Amino acid sequence: MADTFYPPAFAALTRWWGPDRIRALTIATLAGGLASTVFAPSRQPSRTT
Repeated sequence: MADTFYPPAFAALTRWWGPDRIRALTIATLAGGLASTVFAPSRQPSRTT
């Protein structure tokens, strides 16, 4: 799914933020990485014993 969303998001951020694009791209990359870390455990089946 990341292959679908990152290129258009990076293109939009680069166009919208212009000279400050490095900061915007860094925040988007970190947010994506953090989201995958936070939500990965929720995708595991819950174990009930």
